[in-house]
This record gives sequence, structure tokens and C-alpha cells, in this order.
Amino acid sequence: MKEKLPKRNEVPTELTWCLNDIYETTEEWEADLNGSLALAKELSAFEGRVTESPENLLLVLDLYEKCLMKLYSCDTYAARSGHRGRRESEACLTGADLRGAD
Repeated sequence: MKEKLPKRNEVPTELTWCLNDIYETTEEWEADLNGSLALAKELSAFEGRVTESPENLLLVLDLYEKCLMKLYSCDTYAARSGHRGRRESEACLTGADLRGAD
């Protein structure tokens, strides 16, 4: 006989995602998401100019890394928030929320 999975509220807290380790609030998540979008806009200003100088290349790589680090955190938070279950979260974010951001 297959073992039945426990309901989310029956799982010990230490075995669940601790989203506060990533962001304390949804507002912090939104700020990083908006920050990553701003960095992406800065990156687009270098289109066609990346190889003009070593300084441009370094700036682009630095902006790209900062943007990716913010997006990794945003995506992880959104994905894990979706795993919590919509009834249990204050503002459940999903990967679709992140991908749909402009």
C-alpha cells in the first residue's frame, strides 16, 4: 500500500521552504525584480558597443552578473512560494509572475 503524503500543514516547519532566508517581504522581492529590470535596461544601452573597449566589456559583464544574481533570487523565491500553496501564502508568487514582468 502506498504511503499517503501529509498535508502541507502537517509537515514539520523545519522540512519546509524558509522563504524569509531569501526575502523577508514580498516588497523586497518586488524591489529586486524591479532592480533587475533596471539593470537589463542599462545592459541594452551597450548594444553594439560591447567590443568598443575593454572598459565596456567589463561594465557589461558586471551589469550582467548583478542582473542574473537578482533574477536567480527572484525566481527561487517565486518558485518556492508557489510550492507553499495559495491558501497558505500572503501573496503567492509563481514563476509566471516573474516571467510576465515587464
